[in-house]
Amino acid sequence: MKAIKQFLALLFFLLGTQAVFATDIWMIGVDDGNFAELASAGKYEDVPKLFPQGVNIQIGQFDAKKEFPYIHPSSQDVWAGKKKYAYSIQFDLPENTEEDSAAYELTIKGWGHYNSPTVFDVDLNGQKKTLATSRNAKNDDILNNPQAAKPETYSVAFPKTAVKKIGNTLTITSASGSWFVYDMLKFQSRIGKIEAINIAPVRGVFKNSDEKFPLARKIRIDYQGEFLSHPAEIAVAYQPE
Repeated sequence: MKAIKQFLALLFFLLGTQAVFATDIWMIGVDDGNFAELASAGKYEDVPKLFPQGVNIQIGQFDAKKEFPYIHPSSQDVWAGKKKYAYSIQFDLPENTEEDSAAYELTIKGWGHYNSPTVFDVDLNGQKKTLATSRNAKNDDILNNPQAAKPETYSVAFPKTAVKKIGNTLTITSASGSWFVYDMLKFQSRIGKIEAINIAPVRGVFKNSDEKFPLARKIRIDYQGEFLSHPAEIAVAYQPE
């Protein structure tokens, strides 16, 4: 597109430093496309009986095989009472957690309902995010056969300020939809540097009636790398041909 060539310079200031890797703070389950190591594996109807109030565990002091269900029921599941279920995870940061962590990330891997996938509300020490899953389970076979479909991975990021050294509470609540079957969950600290920034006008958004002061109505900005640790300031200089 011709307008792309009219950019003279891109000046940017990235406040904060990052390196490209992630460190596990904790993991529940095993990243293996299976749920055998989680509670009530393959016996979904037992979950509302064994966990009527949801889940509340402390990292390092629980047995996933007994205390963390392989399935997360939701408000459309008649067999689970058609209600929201909250799974709360208490944890402290390990002593060796990187001091310069730029962000933290919750990752869940598993299978979303084939018709009405779960939307989770995720609350970390009062900071709230929404995490939507997709229809990657083909049918109910996944409830007792993890080989029935390929699991998908979902993640949500939180800023460094959301996490404390001691006494963190992460609560995952099934806000809407139907069940989600877990393969694993993990929480990581992430550090990364921005390796490149790409900027381009969206098609048809430049107004050129005033050549001295052209207006960019919309601009698409992308960067390669990890999370921004702080807000970035970007200045674009324009020079007409």
